[in-house]
Amino acid sequence: MQPDTKTYSREDIRNLWRRYKYEGDRQSGNEFATIANAQGQNYKTFQAEIDRECREEDMELRYESRANTRATLNSGTGPESSYTIRPRNLSREDRI
Repeated sequence: MQPDTKTYSREDIRNLWRRYKYEGDRQSGNEFATIANAQGQNYKTFQAEIDRECREEDMELRYESRANTRATLNSGTGPESSYTIRPRNLSREDRI
């Protein structure tokens, strides 16, 4: 009988690392360590490599999100374009 094998994409590996790092999911950490070992890499070296990829991917997503937000704000089609903010008249008591 042949042992079960599992194939991980690079994205799967990054997601395992994120679950372990941010959520403390030990099972994901164990799988991550097993993958590092199966690739013949030191855990810390593999961790640094994957962590760098995660940071790069996160930065790309943040950049895209900011670009999309700016495009929405500049287009005048977002929800903020339908509101007008006017200063209210303050009573004498409110001003103090």
